[in-house]
Amino acid sequence: MKKTICFSVITLFLITGCAGGSKQSAEELVVINVTKSYPKKELKLQDIFDIEYIPLETTDEFLCESRLIRFVDNFIAVRNNDQSIIIFDRNGKGLRKINHRGRGPGEYLAVGDIAIDGDNKEMFVLDVVGWRAFVYDLNGKFIRSIKFQDGYDAIKIINFDRDHLMCMTLSGKPPCYILSKQDGAIKESIEVPFEKQITIMEKDDLIGRLSEIRSFTYIPYRNNLILSDFSSDTFFIYSPDFKMTPFLARTPSIHSMNTKLIFLPSMFTDFYYFMEIENYTTHAVREIVYDCRERAVFECALYNEDYPDEPFSIRPGGQLRFSYNKMTAYFAVFDSFRLVEANQAGKLKGRLKEIASQLDEEDNPVLMLLKHKN
Repeated sequence: MKKTICFSVITLFLITGCAGGSKQSAEELVVINVTKSYPKKELKLQDIFDIEYIPLETTDEFLCESRLIRFVDNFIAVRNNDQSIIIFDRNGKGLRKINHRGRGPGEYLAVGDIAIDGDNKEMFVLDVVGWRAFVYDLNGKFIRSIKFQDGYDAIKIINFDRDHLMCMTLSGKPPCYILSKQDGAIKESIEVPFEKQITIMEKDDLIGRLSEIRSFTYIPYRNNLILSDFSSDTFFIYSPDFKMTPFLARTPSIHSMNTKLIFLPSMFTDFYYFMEIENYTTHAVREIVYDCRERAVFECALYNEDYPDEPFSIRPGGQLRFSYNKMTAYFAVFDSFRLVEANQAGKLKGRLKEIASQLDEEDNPVLMLLKHKN
């Protein structure tokens, strides 16, 4: 594939449900002008998703101290500050607490991430000290370990399919790769093609050090992943058969701009593509949405009718978290003390209000699941 993509010859990957289920041809490729002003559109989460709330059970044994939470299939895993892992069931009931921190066989030193394989009933724990993944059953019994190949590391692991993990690298070279769950063999490296690398540096206000901003991003959608790199003018779909296909494009090219406007994916559904445009000189951010049925772009304000006074952020790294199954697209985490305060101020409605009225400020968080509508 040429790195400079000619849009007149792109074959568009078809997403079921987009534009009301009709098929878009290559000539109808969605192209977003990142410099244009768009009309505003307010959208309610409940019109896009089926919403479910899960309060995590609070007991002396099952206290959550961390925001590292993974929801996959019928299990919820939380990494605590002491490197223990709490497993909850689909309804938020605490099942067990697992702690294998140590230097012996089957033990890890520091949990960087967790991935759960619901089909094989296995949990993968990324040890960022020894650069390996430890595999346990969901009762915490050690099964095997996977040593990363020389030159490969990871900051995030994802249950890609029955036989593979997807790993995001620390070094960024390659930014992502597919790893065998059995022996750590590399299936393939994943990189978004682009004409020229764009490097953007950001200053850490605490220590005054400049660091390079990570440019590669991914967004799960159904069985696929939406891949992007702000050095590229194109979003790609990465499918379960390891194929990468151009999907959506921006104009003008980032390579033609003196003041860089960074274009990032945020959230994808059957009928809406949510994205953001950030000016990296002023740090001003615009959240936009492409409506597949109207085939039009809008500036977007998204809200939860159960918490209408609190804007719902879909920014990468914000309150929205990724789920990795077909039906539950995303989830969000609400701290109990914030829900208690919001309820006392009369800001909550519906099921969220019912849950908050039974919470204590010290209770475990509440998860909000955003499930694809059938």
